[in-house]
Amino acid sequence: MDTQDEKPKPTVLEANPLEGAVDEARAAVPQPDPDSPSVPDPTPEPFQLRRYKSHLVVHAAKILAVVGLEHGARLTFVGGAMLVSDEWVSRLFLGTDEDLGYYVLYEPDGYECWSPSAAFEAGYDLIED
Repeated sequence: MDTQDEKPKPTVLEANPLEGAVDEARAAVPQPDPDSPSVPDPTPEPFQLRRYKSHLVVHAAKILAVVGLEHGARLTFVGGAMLVSDEWVSRLFLGTDEDLGYYVLYEPDGYECWSPSAAFEAGYDLIED
């Protein structure tokens, strides 16, 4: 056989060098006494969020299509399109095939976000110019 056709053989470990290390680390962590009165109840009382009504003015458009690009994506709306960053796509966009939602831009700070269609349409009325 030609030496160019020979492939290096994988190294086979006789034993896993990390075997037992995780168990040893767990055993070293002190465990609380479940009967101790100082241990907090793991099921706290339900937290009640306060209610707020929005009075913000936003710029928004219903997303009709999303096309991934090398950097970011192109959002298509009725009457136009725009480019958004990779960060917006990966961190903010939660659209599905059934609901691409709305692209939302807040005044005056320029914060960009995404909103599901039902939530946006229930919370905002169009301002006719």
